[in-house]
Amino acid sequence: MEIASIVVPDAIWQTEGSLVRLKLPPLGGWLDVERIAAGIAGLSMAGRPLEPLPGEELGAASGGGGSPETGQWGILGLELPGAAGPWPRPCECYARQHDLLAWFSAREDWPVEVQAIWRGVPAGEGRAFAAAVDLIVGVRTQRPEAAPSFSVLSTLPACQAFAVGAVESGMGLGPWGWARQGGPTGAYLFRLGGGWSYVEMVHPATPLAGQSCLGEAGISRLRHRLFGEPAEKLERGVLLRAWIRGALVPQEDDMRRAACVYEQFAASEPPLSG
Repeated sequence: MEIASIVVPDAIWQTEGSLVRLKLPPLGGWLDVERIAAGIAGLSMAGRPLEPLPGEELGAASGGGGSPETGQWGILGLELPGAAGPWPRPCECYARQHDLLAWFSAREDWPVEVQAIWRGVPAGEGRAFAAAVDLIVGVRTQRPEAAPSFSVLSTLPACQAFAVGAVESGMGLGPWGWARQGGPTGAYLFRLGGGWSYVEMVHPATPLAGQSCLGEAGISRLRHRLFGEPAEKLERGVLLRAWIRGALVPQEDDMRRAACVYEQFAASEPPLSG
């Protein structure tokens, strides 16, 4: 599908058919609005594709930084585990300077309207990251009650993963994976090649049903289950919002940087609208 674009000279999102290019120096990537479960793929920093840490043996199913045809790593994708099929095409989608917005209509097997905004956040004074992307999701229903459970998924070429600011700061997540119920406990850090680490976090105000991270053969999959039971029921006309941030930080002193990014994020007021 073609995506409407409000063109400005320094736009972070630039459209190419159904693909939208992310140009947030030093971070680059692309998102296919017809495959939003894959998230922002083709990730690069300063023009170099993000890679695994040196020496890691990757499984056959993994890929490199990727291309629009083959990239298999991505961040901040949206999944619909409660629906019978994949995401439909968005009923409306457009890019503006810092935001990529997509709207999805309710359907019979998943009676929830969804607005998704991927927002580029540049580095700035006092910010501990080199570049970041926020995913802001709003859901509502016209039925008396619904449980709009869906997930945000990031798949990364990482072999070292840590919980930062959780029960035990700096806790290694291990290759076997883990799962937990309830609200967010901090940030999750993944060490990549090229001297970069990726940090992902959920804002404390987000209704969160649970989280899991599975690591195998140098691939880490971090999943946040939003809304739905046991987090929260959605009543007719009520708007629920989720706010997730993914950020790239230099690997040197990355634990401290990740904790700082999370503290600043958690102290921020959630966005009221797109």
